[in-house]
Amino acid sequence: MKALSLWQPWASLWLTPSKIHETRHWRLQVPTSGFWLAVHAAKRLERDVDWKLDAICYHHFGHHWRRELPRGALLGRVFVTACLPTASLYDPDGGAPAAMSLEDFECGNFAEGRYAFRRSDVHALAIPHAFIGRQGIFSVPDHIFAEAA
Repeated sequence: MKALSLWQPWASLWLTPSKIHETRHWRLQVPTSGFWLAVHAAKRLERDVDWKLDAICYHHFGHHWRRELPRGALLGRVFVTACLPTASLYDPDGGAPAAMSLEDFECGNFAEGRYAFRRSDVHALAIPHAFIGRQGIFSVPDHIFAEAA
C-alpha cells in the first residue's frame, strides 16, 4: 500500500471529519476508481498553530493534543478520490470556501498553485503502528491494515 507522511496534527486530523483535503505543492495521480492511502504521522509536530486550528484539535483530541498525538507511526488509511487544484475549491478573491467546510479550509494550505488530495472513507488503526516515514509517496506492507479492512 502507498503511504504519505504528515506532521502532526495534520496526520491525525486527516482521519477526522474536519479535514477532507490534504494539500501539497505537487499533483497526485488518482485513478478514477480512487485508491487507499496509508496516513503516517511524522515525528515532527507543527508548532505554528493559530487559535482556530488549536480549537479544532482540542475538539478532536483534547487539551493535551500536542503531547499526546502519536508520532513516528502509521495511523490509518484514507480513500483518496481526487487530486484537485486548490483554486477550484475556494473563491480566490474572498478566500471563502466554496466546496469545503471552514474547518477543512483551516486545516490546509489552499494557496494558489497547490493541489488538494480529497478523501472519502477513513479507517483508523486501533493502535498506531510504529513505522519510519519518508518524504513523498512511499510503500508500507499491506498486512498492517488487515484489522481495518
